[in-house]
Formats: sequence, C-alpha cells, structure tokens
Amino acid sequence: MAENPQKGAKMQVPADVERDVADYQNLQRQLQSVLIQKQQMQIALEEVKSALESVEGTTGDVYKAAGGLLLSTTKEAAKKELVDKKEMFDLRIGQITKQETALSTKLNDLKTKLEAAAKRMQSSAPSPSS
Repeated sequence: MAENPQKGAKMQVPADVERDVADYQNLQRQLQSVLIQKQQMQIALEEVKSALESVEGTTGDVYKAAGGLLLSTTKEAAKKELVDKKEMFDLRIGQITKQETALSTKLNDLKTKLEAAAKRMQSSAPSPSS
C-alpha cells in the first residue's frame, strides 16, 4: 500500500478567501451585537409601555424615580415623558431592524460566495487516490 503524498499537506487557501472568511466572522459579530441591542431596546420599550399603562390608570400626581430619589410629578407630565420615551424606543428599534436586515443580507451574500469558493477549491484539489 503506497503512502499518500498529499496526506498531511494543507490545501492552500487564497488570500481573498481568507479575507472573506474574516469579513464573514466580523459580520457575524456585528449582527450578534445588533441583535443584543435590539433585545435590550425591546425590553426597555415593554417597561415604558407598562409604566404608561400604570400612569393612565391613576388619578392625581404620580412619582418617578430620578437617581436614588422619588419625585412627585403630574400625571400629564409623566405621561408625556413616557410617550416621548416610547417613540424614541420605537424609532431606535426601527433603525436597528434596518441595520439587522442589511447585515443579514451581507452575511448571506458572503456565505454564498464562500460556498462557491469552497466548491472551486475542492474541484481543483488533487484527488487523494492519485
């Protein structure tokens, strides 16, 4: 049985493919970061919605936390502040969703490109039976 001279030899990966792999990994990290930001914004939005419901169900003055203090404020002022926060979170979630979509598209395009490069490299590699 003859020893395979290719055994143990590494296939040479072109520099452009290595760059694409690094870009792919970077895009994955960016997407993960964006998804975490989006999740945090959604949690904060739910908290604001809950507080808004609580304020709407009260009469008279309400209290809000400011640092380590509880401050008295009017129902209308608290409601306006919460509505403004809700709008800000809605806007930010929309922006993050657009960013998420763009990153996902880039990732899918790069994945397709890398799969094609892998197929080309496999078909050009010498067969182990030679």
